[in-house]
Amino acid sequence: MMDFIIRWVKAEGGKSVTGEVADDNLASVALLRKFGFSEDRKTRYKKWGEENYFDAHYYKLHLE
Repeated sequence: MMDFIIRWVKAEGGKSVTGEVADDNLASVALLRKFGFSEDRKTRYKKWGEENYFDAHYYKLHLE
């Protein structure tokens, strides 16, 4: 799926792909790194309907 999304964004003229991932979500972090994404910036988010905040990062893949 990730490969399809990257190819689709590139075919549509996109210059980058970003994704926000919780730092504790090691499987998703590993997947993004496998496809060449790198950390872009630190962030925090709260899931809808919950009280806890999660440390996270935006990851970015430059397509050019």
